[in-house]
Amino acid sequence: MDLNLREKYWPKADEQDRLRIAAARALSAFCILGALAGAAVTALNLQYLPDFAGQIALGGGVALICAAGPILINGSSRFYLRSRVLGYGVLALLAGLSLWDGDLYNPANFLLIPSVMTFTLVLGLRDGAAAMAIALGAILITGVMGWGDDAQATEAAEYGALAAAAVFAFAGAIVFRREMRSALEALSAQKRVADRANRAKSQFLASMSHELRTPLNGVIGMATVLEHSELTAEQSRAVRIVGDSAGELNQMISRILEFARLDSGALELARAPFTLGALGDEVRERHEAAARTGGLAFSVAFDPAAAPDARWLGDAERIGQILDNLVANAIRFTPKGEVNVVLSTAGDRLRFDVVDTGPGVPENRREAIFEPFTQADGTATRRHGGAGLGLSMAARLAEAMGGILTLESTPGKGCIFRLELPAEPAKQG
Repeated sequence: MDLNLREKYWPKADEQDRLRIAAARALSAFCILGALAGAAVTALNLQYLPDFAGQIALGGGVALICAAGPILINGSSRFYLRSRVLGYGVLALLAGLSLWDGDLYNPANFLLIPSVMTFTLVLGLRDGAAAMAIALGAILITGVMGWGDDAQATEAAEYGALAAAAVFAFAGAIVFRREMRSALEALSAQKRVADRANRAKSQFLASMSHELRTPLNGVIGMATVLEHSELTAEQSRAVRIVGDSAGELNQMISRILEFARLDSGALELARAPFTLGALGDEVRERHEAAARTGGLAFSVAFDPAAAPDARWLGDAERIGQILDNLVANAIRFTPKGEVNVVLSTAGDRLRFDVVDTGPGVPENRREAIFEPFTQADGTATRRHGGAGLGLSMAARLAEAMGGILTLESTPGKGCIFRLELPAEPAKQG
């Protein structure tokens, strides 16, 4: 309930309908300030009861309507209709207060000006012009009622300034609203062009990857046949190199296909029970030998608060894919020392830390390494190959599962890649 109420008063951003959200937030800001101002003025005027009971009741009505406005309007499919009803109701009350009192310094006169501005920003030219006409009418009629023979020139100037302020509020608001609409329409058009280009790129990648895989499978198959033939040592070595290279290329194509699916939003995530213990065992089995071959200490550990046998719901295969990438990178980029994986829980989230003692990542490269086709060492003399898709895919997979992948690093002392995912316990049994 708390969250829903908060969103009523300050709606969440919506990329598809920015103008409506801007209007809803402008309405909320006016309602909150109007409610506070109306409540304050009403409270201060209570001392004048019962003489000014009518005016105090109208002021309290303004405060109540403004306070309830966002709850009644924001989030409704009839946002603009309800905004008109609320807006004209508040304007009528303020105009009534202004005319009832007939005094220049009546708070209603000053609240009419931001009312005109908000009305225009939320509803546009016609309703803004109507609001301005109501405000001007109330202010000028009040002026005619209040002018005295001895102070007529001074009061006329003051009422004229107040009326001019209402006109300026309307003019400024309508220009701002039109410019904002124009800018948002241009932005939407650019986004549509970018989305089409992105879809075309993803389709091209997927198509080319499939086309490349067909002849590549033939190369891998023939290399396998040759490897089991009678060959000299030198020929066997050459065939093995061909097979290994083709395998690496096949793996790279698989990553490009996966990246294209992620980029187009076509990747489907499973939702099945798994345990941290089983996930940790799989990571250990897949990477322990490679770490030992590289002369590195390797461990998979569990935080004391994390129960390895507890069952969670999620896509264990995709989580394992992210961890495989992080661990493989850590082993590849760590010349000596150790690589450790720590699995833990933190409230309603699962956390996976991959810690290494490698060279670390410079601060100016930490964000870039999560971009596609980027590596921490982007120079032509880098020692490690790769397409630079692994970390980008890992970050996008984490995001697709509602989590986040972050990096902490001290140059010369290593890295900590941290994967955090929302956790939902699976039913036992």
